[in-house]
Amino acid sequence: MSRYRRGIEKARHHDQQGAIDDYSATIEMPDAPPDVKAMAFYNRGLARLSQDDPQAIDDLHHVLEIPQTPSSVRTEAKRKLLRIQRRVDKQSD
Repeated sequence: MSRYRRGIEKARHHDQQGAIDDYSATIEMPDAPPDVKAMAFYNRGLARLSQDDPQAIDDLHHVLEIPQTPSSVRTEAKRKLLRIQRRVDKQSD
């Protein structure tokens, strides 16, 4: 899963678009294990959040739909979604 690892490195160096591209490539790989795909969705969601991309929410929901998602990743995706919802609710008040 070198594309996934490369995405992590790019995110560390603040190359969010490069990270998104690598995470997307990982997600599209037919032989990528489901848990790796789940982590790629999560990390792509974080990268998209940093760019205020509304597709981040879809990525975080995908994390929750994959049964093999590691529990810690599932928990963090739920937390992020809750924070996003709270922010939206505050803005609409």
